[in-house]
Amino acid sequence: MWVACNKSSEIVEIDTKAWKVTRRIPTGNGVYNLGLTHDGTKLIGTNKRDASVSVIDVASGKKLARIPTTRKVVHGMAVTDDDRYAFISVEGSGSQPGTVDIWVCIAIVCK
Repeated sequence: MWVACNKSSEIVEIDTKAWKVTRRIPTGNGVYNLGLTHDGTKLIGTNKRDASVSVIDVASGKKLARIPTTRKVVHGMAVTDDDRYAFISVEGSGSQPGTVDIWVCIAIVCK
């Protein structure tokens, strides 16, 4: 199981059979929501206080990329069933409307 720890800016992996923390993966500031590619190779975390998204290699726990979003307050995310696209919801600030960033996911990193 993966848990986004907003305050500590890390993703925690938990072994649900033993109920033990198995890994702590540093991310961008304020990791908020998580999504996993359907092939299970990449974990994507929105970084709410950093206006970015982190892409993590599940096997190694290494950050493959930190990608800035188009607006300041990044929120949720979803990956399409074929792992080709990631949809990132971004809240508006003040009179600025919210938006959805759409990334094409390719072999190593989502761009």
